[in-house]
Amino acid sequence: MKNMKMRSKLIVLAVSIGLIPIILIGGISFAIGQNELIVAVSKSNNTFAELTKEQMNAYFYERTGDGNVIVNSKGIQDSLEIINNTTSIADEKASAYEVMDEQL
Repeated sequence: MKNMKMRSKLIVLAVSIGLIPIILIGGISFAIGQNELIVAVSKSNNTFAELTKEQMNAYFYERTGDGNVIVNSKGIQDSLEIINNTTSIADEKASAYEVMDEQL
């Protein structure tokens, strides 16, 4: 540095005094900003997940209620009774045919 002209020394000094703080402050700001973005995105994702979970629970609760209404309706109850009676009649016929098969 002893051989440099005064003008060159002042330029190097001004640049180093100006750039070093800017670089340090920029790096710190970048790190803080990056951390804040990560926190904000995490909060947003958690909020979205909770809302989606609540919507899904509400949807399936409603479908369960719909299913209960359908199962307890008179037409479905009558149809189930007919199916059960038909099944018992079919079982009686099958056992009667088994007896006939044994006799033949």
